[in-house]
Amino acid sequence: MALAKRAAELNNRLRQMPDKQIPELQWLDVNDWLKAAQNVNLDTDDGVHQALNQLRDLAKHDVGTLIGNALDKYISQNNGLLPDDISKLEPYFNPPMDRLSFNTTK
Repeated sequence: MALAKRAAELNNRLRQMPDKQIPELQWLDVNDWLKAAQNVNLDTDDGVHQALNQLRDLAKHDVGTLIGNALDKYISQNNGLLPDDISKLEPYFNPPMDRLSFNTTK
């Protein structure tokens, strides 16, 4: 199976498991999906779970990096002070983060 088809199959499998989805997955790009689908057996539940775990971990890391970068920018522009409310970081996200699609409860 071609790698792009494997990545699409992995994405389809994820859609069938809403309990495995996290909002941070929206920040992944096509290369992340291709890499996750590359070396796992998508014909087994273990292989699919392994790939999905890899994607969720990567997505959380990427969002953490975005938050860290926004915090660094805020601090540098506010005399070294931390924000007293996380919403003050919103202007510092690059790319912008949609507050409604970023659910911090998971």
